[in-house]
Amino acid sequence: MEKVRNFIVYVSLLLILLIGGFTRFYQLGHIPAGISDDEADKGYDAYSLLITGKDQWNVRAPLFAFKGFGDYRSPLYTYLIVPIIPVFGLSEIGIRIPSAVAGTLTICIVYGIGVIIFRRRSVGLISAFLLAINPWHIGMSRMAMEATLGVLFVSLGTFFFLLHGKRIFFIVFSALFFGLTFYSYPGYVVATPILIILLYIGLRKTVCVGKRSVLYNVLAFGIFLSLTIPMVVQVGNVSSGIRMQQVNLTNDSGTVDQVNEKRGACISVFPDTICRVIFNKYQAFFWKFVTNYLQHFSPSLLLTNGTTTQYSILPSRGLLYLTEWVLCIIGVYVLLKKKDKYSFILLSFLLFSAFPDSMTGDGHYGRFFISIPFWQLVSAAGAYEVMLLSRKPLLILVFIAVAGSIEAIFFWVEYNTFFPFRYSRYSHFGYKELMQKVQVLKNTYDDIYISSRENDTKQYIFYLFYTTYDPIRFQIGRDVEKNVESDGWIRVSRIDNIHFVPTLPGITTLSEITNRNILLIGAPSEFSKIPIPPQFTIKDKKGDVVFSAIALQD
Repeated sequence: MEKVRNFIVYVSLLLILLIGGFTRFYQLGHIPAGISDDEADKGYDAYSLLITGKDQWNVRAPLFAFKGFGDYRSPLYTYLIVPIIPVFGLSEIGIRIPSAVAGTLTICIVYGIGVIIFRRRSVGLISAFLLAINPWHIGMSRMAMEATLGVLFVSLGTFFFLLHGKRIFFIVFSALFFGLTFYSYPGYVVATPILIILLYIGLRKTVCVGKRSVLYNVLAFGIFLSLTIPMVVQVGNVSSGIRMQQVNLTNDSGTVDQVNEKRGACISVFPDTICRVIFNKYQAFFWKFVTNYLQHFSPSLLLTNGTTTQYSILPSRGLLYLTEWVLCIIGVYVLLKKKDKYSFILLSFLLFSAFPDSMTGDGHYGRFFISIPFWQLVSAAGAYEVMLLSRKPLLILVFIAVAGSIEAIFFWVEYNTFFPFRYSRYSHFGYKELMQKVQVLKNTYDDIYISSRENDTKQYIFYLFYTTYDPIRFQIGRDVEKNVESDGWIRVSRIDNIHFVPTLPGITTLSEITNRNILLIGAPSEFSKIPIPPQFTIKDKKGDVVFSAIALQD
């Protein structure tokens, strides 16, 4: 009988992994349509490393961070792309494979975590199944995102930490993977130490029992520090500070303007001191943070609308399924009622996971991804409780599987049809065709201007990526113009005779450019006052014109 049960479990887990792998690898190079500027940046850095041993900014094998656009990216994902390029070339599928692999492997690890925490293989299977079909995790696993790699490593670190009670030396593997999270995604520089503290608090009665266990914990602590301290020292004061300055909510000038407006109205009635106490930026930013934090757990974000930042990975929809959301509510109630060590760890980290992103906004699909797979583990706890309360637990299990599968099928059909059709411009579809045309025409014109007024992104990186521009030429800065802005962002304004500009030159400016053949590329609205038929147009998947190109010849 036990052999039959084991067989059913293993077959079920294999089926879940096949589903998870299929949904993450199918049409990986085509959906999402196009690539984001972050993906192109990582891909070109990997290509530059492969060819020259240096990144695009002429830094030899960066160990702690890639400069990127001035936002300093974690290095590990870029290095994982390097050995893939010789096989797949500098391509969409090539740069996304590490993420798809990481997403698929995470499913298996979550199964193990579920089994350890709840001591039921059925709960592990439910956790793995919910993660395998989760739209948020599928979308993230299909883009070259460091966060997906970070979730894998934090899951592995948690898994081996939980195994420490059975095999003491597993704590060393836990320290290794937790240390690697620092090199995989910036958010874990804060999140990982918090999770480790929660694990030690929750499991304090079993983690450091006996001299041998203490020795292994000391060794693990040493490994963790040896991995993380260099990262914190080398990068923490530079890249993290710059990145926080770029995305911190305290840089929101709109909030400051609103405070000044309220204070101005108040002063007309009450003394200035009272108005300054009631209306000040500290109070405004505090409530902004609170609002952002609560939004992360709202039905709008999780169930119905999601976030407006997600359109490059998902259509407008919640980040969870209705089935997950309902089971999660039940799971929270169950875990609060149990009050055991695992309930403390799961709920505490789930609550904490929204803190870092709340400092930047009301729910970013990438920065809040830290909370995966804790949603699925809590949901699995809810599912198991419903099964226990039922006289026919197997029927409940089948019902959950069917309900989740139906939602997943609806999502999968929409994701493969409507999503690339309607949302392709959010993943910068059209840049591949545009940059390939520019490469062909660059010697035909004296200057080519590409506007980002209505397609705002780091456009130069698409040119480097899609034309496999010579990294050595770009590194030494030959015929390249760039500047570093006050907030640390790097803006490349020209490569050869191709100008990347915020808006197209006006008629007055163009009149000053004499005896030159010029190609202007921008959104159709930018040519409303120029009655010249376009040389070519670039359309998105929906058929809307994204770019028009107008030739001005002397």
